[in-house]
Amino acid sequence: MLLLSVLALIGCTHRPVASAPSLAAPDVQIPGSSLEFYEISGANPVDLVESLVTVSPAAGNIHHAAQTRWEVVWRYPAGPDERPDQCDLSTVDVEVSIVTDFPRWSPSAAAAESDVREWQRYTRALAVHEAEHVRLIDELAGTLPEVLGASDCASADARGQAVLDAIREANTHLDVVTRDGATQGAALAWLGA
Repeated sequence: MLLLSVLALIGCTHRPVASAPSLAAPDVQIPGSSLEFYEISGANPVDLVESLVTVSPAAGNIHHAAQTRWEVVWRYPAGPDERPDQCDLSTVDVEVSIVTDFPRWSPSAAAAESDVREWQRYTRALAVHEAEHVRLIDELAGTLPEVLGASDCASADARGQAVLDAIREANTHLDVVTRDGATQGAALAWLGA
């Protein structure tokens, strides 16, 4: 059963987020996303995998080593006297908030050098995968001013929701095509993946 849980320990994306602080890590950068680290512990691969399964973010019953959460909000002025049928779609304001939950391991002196190298390789690949999620979110959210501006007041919010649906769909597709990042190297060699 542990192996099935561990196989899901790969990058993926999920939605809504509240604002989160950015924490620095020298090896990991995901442009466009604030990083929120969670600590894992262990001196060997078995302990590390157990720690990942225990403390990694979960969506339902599935744990993911990294998870990109996002929120997109748009606003536009209502018409005179706050009449929604006379809104001004030429001045749409879009805010995008993206946070990536990411594992951090501080190896002890007892950790094997080969395990430390594998962890570094894995987290670099995991960051590449999560960065692709961030790129998709930014790219599609960037279409909102044009999409909403081409709408009328009655259909603007529905058209905006369609963009949010497209973001979710694109990110799900990325996870399917890359097997949650495994084809990009985001799979621990310790698991024989």
